[in-house]
Amino acid sequence: MADPTVLDTSLFTDTELLRRAAALRADAVAALDPGVAEAVARRIRELVGVPVADGVADPGIDEDALAVVLDVAEQFVLDVHGITDERFARLSDHFDHSQVVALMFHMALVDGFAKLEQASGTELPDVTRSTEDQS
Repeated sequence: MADPTVLDTSLFTDTELLRRAAALRADAVAALDPGVAEAVARRIRELVGVPVADGVADPGIDEDALAVVLDVAEQFVLDVHGITDERFARLSDHFDHSQVVALMFHMALVDGFAKLEQASGTELPDVTRSTEDQS
């Protein structure tokens, strides 16, 4: 019988739930500029304390838009209650409604995946980078 005090990290590898969560995450990433998705994922992973890959893609947006989206991403991790109407309005100045929704889903899923990695010590798939970048 398995020791119930030891986390079975196989739970986080090749399961239907992980595949569905990764697919949802990939859908959110597909709705965004790849550089924006990568910048958000990188910042959230740094805040959670999991390793980030070397090399950064050009986010493909102006510096003000990048500052706004990273501000919201940081607040999402630190205290989601601090994402005010003003912060959403600032996001809407740079992104359309569907992009804002995709950004919020992306933030939630990156945060969740990063915390699962932190808790389990198991690296999970990173859908913000191509499979060539991951090898």
